[in-house]
Amino acid sequence: MASFEALSDKYLRSSQLVNRAIDEVGSSKSSKGRRQAAMATARSQMRDAEGLLEAMQDHCAALPTTQQRLYETQIVQYRNDLTGMRRQLTKAAQSAEREELLGSSTVGVAAGPGGTTSSLLRGAELLEESRRVIGETEVIGDAVASDLEGQRHQLLGAHDKVLDMRELTARAKQMLTQMGRRECMHKCILHTIIIVLLIAIILVIYYRFGGGSDKKK
Repeated sequence: MASFEALSDKYLRSSQLVNRAIDEVGSSKSSKGRRQAAMATARSQMRDAEGLLEAMQDHCAALPTTQQRLYETQIVQYRNDLTGMRRQLTKAAQSAEREELLGSSTVGVAAGPGGTTSSLLRGAELLEESRRVIGETEVIGDAVASDLEGQRHQLLGAHDKVLDMRELTARAKQMLTQMGRRECMHKCILHTIIIVLLIAIILVIYYRFGGGSDKKK
């Protein structure tokens, strides 16, 4: 498995490619073909970046708690950056489509009569508004999905920690039980020794004083 640092470097390279593609999509100098290619590149790199974030999360789950907190903060920041790049890509695509619509509307104004021109402009505005709503819905959906994914990983991490705590508790209970048994055994041995010593003392006193006096008589 690759290290967290290696996965982080790959993610940063993917994010750089995504930002370049977004600049290409939003550039007024880019042709339609270049914009489409840049859109495809941005979406592909975003999918790769999402996969890298999943790999980071899996790698982080196997680390100690202190390192998990540090890396999870960085993963959350990466997810927020990825959501922001999705929004920027959507805005850049909408801006490019708006320019194309305005360009086609301008051609219609120059070529068609006044009534046709107004109808085309209204249609273009309605189409642009619909696309804007769809783009915002996609951005919101991506953000919600990203948040749910992060929460899922947090719940899985919490579940793993609970299992670890249960295992530690069971081990501690077993150790305490063993210590209690040893303590009982030590007490029994100590009591036995005390009883034996008392019997020995009584026998010594008996033979010293009682038994000896009988022989003299």
